[in-house]
Amino acid sequence: MNGKIFISYSWTEPSKSIVNNWLKPCLKNAGINCMIDKDDCGYNDNIDKFERELPNAAKVVLVLSQPFLFSPDCMFEAALAVSKCDVEKQVYVINIQDYNFRKDELNLLKEISDRFEDLKMKKEEALQKLSDSATGPVKDELRKINTILGNLSGLWKMLRSKNSGAFDAVSKDDFKLVCDVLKLSIEY
Repeated sequence: MNGKIFISYSWTEPSKSIVNNWLKPCLKNAGINCMIDKDDCGYNDNIDKFERELPNAAKVVLVLSQPFLFSPDCMFEAALAVSKCDVEKQVYVINIQDYNFRKDELNLLKEISDRFEDLKMKKEEALQKLSDSATGPVKDELRKINTILGNLSGLWKMLRSKNSGAFDAVSKDDFKLVCDVLKLSIEY
């Protein structure tokens, strides 16, 4: 994956269309090698292994939306980015809903934390009801949830500190600003 840009996003709208129909083509047209799980984790490939390779990407772009923040898969990728990457040099944010993480007026941090704590509790309860031979998948889900919870503070700190700019500005002229910054950062 090294030398490529890993794009993490929610498969819900509008981020699905923004990434697949706009951002990814713009990056490719700018000569930037990028990948998304939908296209680059092929049939019969291991999605968990694909996600674990995220820190080996040259850059990671988190395309944030409210569904992203409540998705275990998206938040696991974000947690990997925060815990395994050089956040200052390797992780970029596109905030499609222009949410102000510094003010957090909707109290999303608490809501996200509560959601994943609740999921953790449910998975722990499910583990107790299963025989030892059947616990593997639930343990894997619990490991991901614990990774999210363990890195939620670091993720929020990064989101508060990075100037992701207004979506209108970063998407203007086919994401020219994003393409220019990524291209320059890859070259050096």
